[in-house]
Amino acid sequence: MDCGRRVDFHPYGKLAFSQGDFDRKTLATVGIAAYNWHNSGNNTYTDSTGGSTDAKKNDVDQVQGAEVSGALRYQGWSADAEYNWIKADAVVTGFTGSNTGNLYKNGRAEVRSYMVKGGYMVIANKLELVAGYQGLDADTYQKTWTTALIGANWYINNMT
Repeated sequence: MDCGRRVDFHPYGKLAFSQGDFDRKTLATVGIAAYNWHNSGNNTYTDSTGGSTDAKKNDVDQVQGAEVSGALRYQGWSADAEYNWIKADAVVTGFTGSNTGNLYKNGRAEVRSYMVKGGYMVIANKLELVAGYQGLDADTYQKTWTTALIGANWYINNMT
């Protein structure tokens, strides 16, 4: 059975999922989500014996994932955070594929990602200075891939 669900709690009113505090009202949200997906059997690279017809490719048998996220807008400040967990099983249990970024080992991939970002509107509704940090880790990685960013958003009609 394939299914997905998301629940968000907005204690101060609905918060848009975009950067920028245009209204300078206190807004906050906390959300959780989860999903489960199974292959329908329409495999492209798996033969009738369950083997891969292409050594670099394999079909996904099932995927599960979960997310926890939150955001805050307050007096020109904006802050967002998110954590994701994803697990995928390949149809071929021994699959280890280099074309997948070496995500799979023995037919299984497990990935975790996180992100935090924040900003401040230095010119109301026009210019926002922003900074962020994010990471991606998989069971097959020797270390977490991380990125730190700084920048600015220039808004026209409340859009970047």
